[in-house]
Amino acid sequence: MASRVSAAPVSGLADPRQGTHLCHFYKTKKDLTDVLVPFFKTGAEKGEFCLWITSAPLNGLEARQALSATLTNSDDLMASGQLKVLDHSDWYMKNGAFDVKKSSEAFINEINRAMDAGFHGVRVATNLSWLDKKDWQRFTEYEERADKFVSARAMRVVCSYPLGRCGLAEALDVVRNHDSVIVRKGRKWQ
Repeated sequence: MASRVSAAPVSGLADPRQGTHLCHFYKTKKDLTDVLVPFFKTGAEKGEFCLWITSAPLNGLEARQALSATLTNSDDLMASGQLKVLDHSDWYMKNGAFDVKKSSEAFINEINRAMDAGFHGVRVATNLSWLDKKDWQRFTEYEERADKFVSARAMRVVCSYPLGRCGLAEALDVVRNHDSVIVRKGRKWQ
């Protein structure tokens, strides 16, 4: 599927169509919260399962605080299991290394668990600042499989990549494995 860039205000990014796998290039913590907090707020309000996998520069505590500032019931949503915030090391890293098989299994199991629990859909966001060059090719293959999985389900996924760490080759890999790209141009998200 060819990737495309479309202009939209940040508020319009809160509710992409189901089956969408988006790439989000960011520079700052604020860039992460500007896009992801409204994304999860909309999902929580629609009764969807929401999973946020964090990494520097925004840790799990800061992500939970950002959600709490917008969702008055965020503690209840977390206690019920509708909203989860996990560190990337608990999701992608097994014994200190990226494990494609275990990450894929965890992803599928979590989605199946959410659907079995009766949620109206699934939203996942992950920050890939932890990704090392040595893991790049394996992660690109993981993303390719994830794109096919997501497109056939009641899911919305946002993968956030630090703009300063992606060279041209990496950026092309990222764009190839996502439906659309979200990037800030000046003060506007496009």
